[in-house]
Amino acid sequence: MLTWKDVRRRFFHRCRGAGPSRCAHVILLLCGLISFSFSFPPDCSGSEQIIIKVVLNSEDRGEFFAVMTGDGDFFLAVEDLKGMGFTDIRGITGEFDGRMYVSLRSMEGVEYGFDEKNLTLQIVAAPTLLSRFTLDFGPKRAAGVFYPEHSSAFLNYSLNYSDGDIPEYPDLTLTNQVGIRSGGVLFLTDSIYTRNRTDDRFLRLMTAFTYDRRDEMDRFVAGDFFAGSGLLGSSVNMGGFGYSKVYTIDPYFIRYPTLDVTGLVSMPSEIEVYLDNIRIETEKIPSGEFELKNIYYYGGARDVEVILRDPFGNERRLKYPFYFTDRLLKQGLHEFSYNLGFLREDFGVKSNRYTSLALVAFHRYGFKDALTGGLRVEAMDGLYNLGAEATALLGTMGTATFALAGSLLNGEEGLAGSFEWLYETRNLNARIFINRYTEDYTTVGNRLATEKRSYEAAAGVSYGNIELGTLALDIGTSRTFGNNERRTAMVTYTRSLTRKSTVFATYRRIKTDEPGDEFFVGINYYPWRDSYITTQYRRTEESNTELVQFQKNTPFGEGLGVRGTYDRTGKGGDYTRTLSSTVQYNSRRAIVRAHYSGQESPRDSKDIYQLSVAGSLAYVGDTLMASRPINDSFALVKVGDVQGVRVYMNNQEVGKTDSRGMVLIPDVGSYYDNRISIDDRDIPIEYSIDVVEKAVSPPLRSGSCVEFRTSRFQAMTGRLMVKIGDELKPLEFHSAAMSNGEKTVDFVTGRGGEFYIEELQRQDASLQAVDERECRFAEPVEDGAPVQGRYDITYSYMGKQCTSEILVPDTEDLIVDLGEVVCEPPGAEKVPEEAPEFPDILFDVDSFDVRPEYSKILEEAAELLLEDRELRITLEGHCDETGSAEYNKELAAKRALAVRDYLVGAGVQADRIIIESYGKERPLCREDTEECRQMNRRVHIRLDR
Repeated sequence: MLTWKDVRRRFFHRCRGAGPSRCAHVILLLCGLISFSFSFPPDCSGSEQIIIKVVLNSEDRGEFFAVMTGDGDFFLAVEDLKGMGFTDIRGITGEFDGRMYVSLRSMEGVEYGFDEKNLTLQIVAAPTLLSRFTLDFGPKRAAGVFYPEHSSAFLNYSLNYSDGDIPEYPDLTLTNQVGIRSGGVLFLTDSIYTRNRTDDRFLRLMTAFTYDRRDEMDRFVAGDFFAGSGLLGSSVNMGGFGYSKVYTIDPYFIRYPTLDVTGLVSMPSEIEVYLDNIRIETEKIPSGEFELKNIYYYGGARDVEVILRDPFGNERRLKYPFYFTDRLLKQGLHEFSYNLGFLREDFGVKSNRYTSLALVAFHRYGFKDALTGGLRVEAMDGLYNLGAEATALLGTMGTATFALAGSLLNGEEGLAGSFEWLYETRNLNARIFINRYTEDYTTVGNRLATEKRSYEAAAGVSYGNIELGTLALDIGTSRTFGNNERRTAMVTYTRSLTRKSTVFATYRRIKTDEPGDEFFVGINYYPWRDSYITTQYRRTEESNTELVQFQKNTPFGEGLGVRGTYDRTGKGGDYTRTLSSTVQYNSRRAIVRAHYSGQESPRDSKDIYQLSVAGSLAYVGDTLMASRPINDSFALVKVGDVQGVRVYMNNQEVGKTDSRGMVLIPDVGSYYDNRISIDDRDIPIEYSIDVVEKAVSPPLRSGSCVEFRTSRFQAMTGRLMVKIGDELKPLEFHSAAMSNGEKTVDFVTGRGGEFYIEELQRQDASLQAVDERECRFAEPVEDGAPVQGRYDITYSYMGKQCTSEILVPDTEDLIVDLGEVVCEPPGAEKVPEEAPEFPDILFDVDSFDVRPEYSKILEEAAELLLEDRELRITLEGHCDETGSAEYNKELAAKRALAVRDYLVGAGVQADRIIIESYGKERPLCREDTEECRQMNRRVHIRLDR
């Protein structure tokens, strides 16, 4: 039986050779053990409480208190077992010092063995007793996303002037769109004005109020909108009210079925997930149950393979064929659109022609992951149309959709049916589609049609790979009740010739009253980024055309784009030549586009000139700015008052800040996590900045304020000296504080008593707290001497507090040199005996293990401390500049604790050792070299009397 003396001896033995974090952990456990009192249950006579290391299913879970009984049973705390991952804890229990313990021997599914020499308890537990490890493959939002709801407005405009050899010219067209958002409500309206020799009119296009609920992913619309009822239905323009489920409001929500995989591992393992032999995830998982959730992909039948590899290299391969399709809804999900309003006729011709009241709606529901069903309805005066549909998954052989609908118009009944089969794999796609109608089948959309279709059908198949390219065959046929029939057959081939070139060819045969053939071939070549050259040849029964085109795409932000085209078309022995060119420039405030087209034929020639200017006036955050047209949402970015800072959205440059530190981004995606960042190299050295990137997810067609707060700063430097008698002594590696009455900053001196402080400057207004929900930008201060004034520097020396008052002058210098700051501690008339100095203890990268070569130094320090009881020791932990401030603060503390543990193990009393952690705040060296970084990875030893 182990005694307390044995436990103590083995603990110090293990601590000498183990890592400091392990020793620190056990120190805390020992402290608790000393004060731990408990009463054994009646059947635990001869029990002893010890500290043991627990290994659960081959995984080290740390060190814990345990009660070992005389018959070899072990009691562990219930909360400790939960922390190890146990979810089902049943067995004989006992209460010790207010904590509930459970007998391992009494737990079903648990086996254990005890290594008395190493104080290690090996536990083997059934995986079902442990918590489930979950790995979610679904798309995830960025951390710290900002969801603005700022009030905003914008006015898009486009002015287009055309002139040339056309009778209607000159032509002037003005198009505009107005959007106003207040809270969750968006008002949007657009119109067009046209004036030429034959027309002079103004037309209102669409006007509507829209309200989206992000959490529920539904949308309410009042005004003009397009509404559809789905398969065998119609799509109409109406004015009224609409309520719809819109899953794109959350673009990271997966509405279609995904693959979930569950399993068990008896010991810690490595899991690899492959999709079509491409690895998509590698993760280490603990023993117990595991779950892989939301494995998703676009593109039909795919093979998912899961490989489990245990610590001994044994592999288990699991294969899951799965068919991914967005035609199905996940089980339990609804998708719907209910719309009631007046039908709008002559859209684009008349502004306000509304006729009959109509209802257009559909509702789909995921009964199972493999079955989605739905109903649709259309109704208006004298017309009713009702239909049902179902989409089913055929294993890995694709999806099949069936639909049936009936109509009633003034007593005349009509029927329609539809079938579609769709199959997709990595290389092969196939589709069959058939619609059949009776002559009296009527929808709201085709009620005025003069000739209705009798049937329509299509089939297609395509196959492709990297080596052969892609070959596709499509055929289709349709017929009306007037016996007008159309048949088409088309073959398409596409292949990449090189990394920068692609060839494509199409042959199509059309059979109507006058059959015809059409052949088309072309080559695309991409010589540079965002540029391409294309050559095409097209031949029909009536003509043949050759075309050459060059295009340099307009950049996402500011910049120039061009396109030039030459084509020659021959018909009946005559040729028509056309030369056209387009130049587009995206400026900060508008898009300017100029186009020329010249055409020459044997009979005549004509020239056409077009000039257009498009832009926007945007208002948000009490700021009105001009920009390029706003196609979705927009963001006003402010970087303090700094001019010329490059701003990026999703790693694409969109512009530079103006004299107010502002730039407007006109192409922000609504509901997506847009990563807006700045180039901090453009920030002047006298400014500091809080962050350089933010994620913003705005609602539909809205404006947002994104602020990168800056602060102009000055730093103070000097040398802290202490006066002892007539002698000035630099106060090296000593803690002190500087205060201006409002704020206090702690700092540590370096060699020679040098210090550097930059945290006491008066902050610019732009760094003050601004409520982003209100979209208000603070005005920066005009003067620039943020540190002038009186300060007190206070520190303790030999148990005496010393304070020096300094006056910082009014200066524009970036760094204010205070020179020697001297203080004479009260009662310090003579120089005390110097405490010896020891070299710094250096550490490896990302490590807090004490190197063996420093053992002699630490032994000498321990001997000195044991001999001279007046000495106190301070251990300062430091790191290099790599890693986050929080991580380095923790790592520096661990390094200081490692040195402390070594000294305590050598007999030094722990209460004589002070631990200080500075992370990367106090580097000895600032050069970007490994030698310099090694000097900063240190523990500095400071001895004081």
